[in-house]
Amino acid sequence: MKRARVPLNDIVNFYCTAIRPVLEWCAQVFHHALLTYSNEDIERVQIRVHSIISPDSSYGECLDSLGLATLYDARNELCRQLLDSIAINP
Repeated sequence: MKRARVPLNDIVNFYCTAIRPVLEWCAQVFHHALLTYSNEDIERVQIRVHSIISPDSSYGECLDSLGLATLYDARNELCRQLLDSIAINP
């Protein structure tokens, strides 16, 4: 997409709608059982995407500029939301 000169916003939208959901799939089930190297492998995919999107900035800077969280933090938030919805539901 980048070679085809697709606008940066469209690349980010594609990533957020097509790739990231696959990386977060079933996070509430497996997140706390993942080993460290598995977390790193999953995060490495996002790091690679961000290095393609913005090669001149660091991973943290790219996350901040795009308004995204690390996949680990996103999975934690998904788990928290699930547990909150269970606790609130009578």
